[in-house]
Parts: sequence; structure tokens; C-alpha cells
Amino acid sequence: MRFLLKLIVLLALVAGTTAFAQTKGNGNGAVTLGVIMQTQGNVALKSAQGPSLVLKKGQPIRKGALVQSGPDSNTVFAFPDGQVGALGPKGLFRLNGYAYDAQNLGNSDFSLSLIEGGLRVVMGEIGQGNPGALMLQVGTATVALQSSADSRPADASLVTQEGAVAISVEEGRLNVTLPSGQTQQVNAGQTLVVSQSGIAELGDTSKMLDALRSSVLGQAIASQLAAAQSYGPAIAQAQAAMASVTAAIKAGQDPLLALAKAAGDPALAQAFLFLQQLDNQPAPGDIALQPPSAPSASTPSTGAGGGGTPCAASCN
Repeated sequence: MRFLLKLIVLLALVAGTTAFAQTKGNGNGAVTLGVIMQTQGNVALKSAQGPSLVLKKGQPIRKGALVQSGPDSNTVFAFPDGQVGALGPKGLFRLNGYAYDAQNLGNSDFSLSLIEGGLRVVMGEIGQGNPGALMLQVGTATVALQSSADSRPADASLVTQEGAVAISVEEGRLNVTLPSGQTQQVNAGQTLVVSQSGIAELGDTSKMLDALRSSVLGQAIASQLAAAQSYGPAIAQAQAAMASVTAAIKAGQDPLLALAKAAGDPALAQAFLFLQQLDNQPAPGDIALQPPSAPSASTPSTGAGGGGTPCAASCN
């Protein structure tokens, strides 16, 4: 019965006859969704409760999303404040939290953990207006981004591979908290490498890349950093699309529709989000099994989540 209900709803949404999607769920009017802008190869939203869902452009990602890319695969994702990320091959990240309040950046936050692989990230409005609200976990290191003096958004490539970490900065600067608790600043044109044993080394990017290539693990890390650099055009395209989304949100327009239009598939985005909401509702039998007097307990959040050269217009 639930499957039939889902199918009916999906058909109705794809036909454009209804829109149930809701993006404001943290009580302060903030938008809490990002969106997949493009994918190449095998990119999936992993789930602990069932089969992984293949991700395509236009589909939303929200708090708890666990996104994984396969070999020769990548994905570009973006958020309504203009934050853009590109996950490279054999990558895995978790979106720990996202909220964008265009009227009050103090109510906004962005938190992401790169568990494996390479990620290029370009700062959006949240990071520029409220840097303390943006936090990245890269393996065992914690990264805080800062814009450059001329206000260009911070742009960095992050890699964690087999316990080692590499962080390369294109624009702005990063403050990296090392496993030892020490903080290391990384400026534009520099790369920080933290070995599997926790030893940190900072230097000019070209020299650090040469040093990395002296080992098998280092070669894999250097390859991930090189892949991150190739995502520049795709990131610029996503930034341009997100600029219209930010403007729409500030004008009081529907944020999900703006996000879906930016990614190019509004019907798919709305259908996917609503079906996720149905999945989160307990079945009628489950409700009856709960004792009325039982104390409330928090339910652990379930991870949901899945690269190569970025896609051209013909990609998904």
C-alpha cells in the first residue's frame, strides 16, 4: 500500500500537478537543502536502511546525506548561499548540517565531513559573512576557511587518503586544526600535508606535489588534488546558477523550486524530496507498537548517501 501511494505521488509530481516539498525545517526560516548540479559515472546517496540511491542532477541533499562516488566518477553539488563543492573519484562525504538564513547569517551554518577521497570547495555567502559558521572535517583535521583580503571567496582542494591528509589553497586562507590540537594557517599557493603518523609539512604547492609523488600513497593524493583542479569550469557554472537561487530566496520565492531550476530538473527534485519524507514516516503498524507512556527518545540520524573530468551539458 505504501509503495502504491509513493507511485501515485511520484506520477503526480512529475506531471507537475502538485508540489509538497518543504525546505524550511529548523524553526528560523532557513533553507536547509543543497542540490546535485551534475554527476558523472556512479554517484550514490548511501543508506543504512536499504539500497543506495543513484544520484542525478536536480536531486536535493540535506542534513545526514552520505554521498559516495565510484571510480572515474564525480559530482558537483551546491547550496543556496553559493557554497559549491566537487567530489572526486572514490570519494565519500557526509553533510552534517546546513542552514541558510538569507536575512540573518547568524542563524546559518554549514558542516561537512570528507571521509575519503578528494573534494574541492568554494566558499559561499555563509562563510564570507559568518566564517565561524562554516566548518569542514577532513579525515583527522578540522578546517576553517577565510576569504582573501580582496573578498574573493576561499577556494581549496581537500584530500584524505588512508589516514593521510592534504590541503591545497587556491584563494583565501585556511586555519587547520591538526590531530595534535595545534593550528596551522595555509595561505593561497600553499599545500599542507599531514602524514599517516600525524606529522605536518607545509610548503609551496608545486614543491609539495613533487614530494608527494615519491611514494605510492603520495601519488594517489597528488592525483586527487590534480582532479580537484580540473573542476574549475563546473564550479564556476554552479556558482552562476546559485547566484539566481540566492536572489530568488532573498525575494521571498520558493527555495526548492529555485534550486531545482538551477539544477535543471524541478519535477525530479520535488518528487525525490517528498518520497524521502514518506520514507521517514513510521508505518501504521509501527505506531501502534509504541507504548503511550514510553518516554521520548532521540532517533539516531541515518546517513544517506555515493570523480574523472566534470560533465559537459550532456551529462546527468
